[in-house]
Amino acid sequence: MRTNEPFHGIVLVGGHVVFHVALLMASLIVIRFPERTAVNEHYLDIIAMFRMAHGANIIYKCLDYCLSAPDKFEKYMFTQKLIETVSMFAYFIVSMYALWGVSRYDIEEKTLENDTLLQKERSWIFIEISGFLMQIFAAAFFLFGF
Repeated sequence: MRTNEPFHGIVLVGGHVVFHVALLMASLIVIRFPERTAVNEHYLDIIAMFRMAHGANIIYKCLDYCLSAPDKFEKYMFTQKLIETVSMFAYFIVSMYALWGVSRYDIEEKTLENDTLLQKERSWIFIEISGFLMQIFAAAFFLFGF
């Protein structure tokens, strides 16, 4: 199914609000707020960025629901589209940074074996990246009509 809107693929990659709520809640339950050390500081930065991107998307969806009423839509359409674009690109940029950051700040296996919290943080980043990449593949299948 092709769409007439050229950037609809990026909108699809932005994800569904349920996806963002689930990842945000799971991140808060699994990782919580561990102590920041020299070893895990880059991982915690990436996790915090993902949490902010998920939060931005959730806030956008709440605003979108409030502003999409027929009497408010014309007045706030530009604001609605602006917030949609910011939340969508925030998630996209954080995911791209995470891909780069995991390869740049990867930890040695010896250090990783002894620290279970560090293993959780690293695994969580891989879960976030995998979710993002699966959304890209799903958007491609949708747009190209597979």
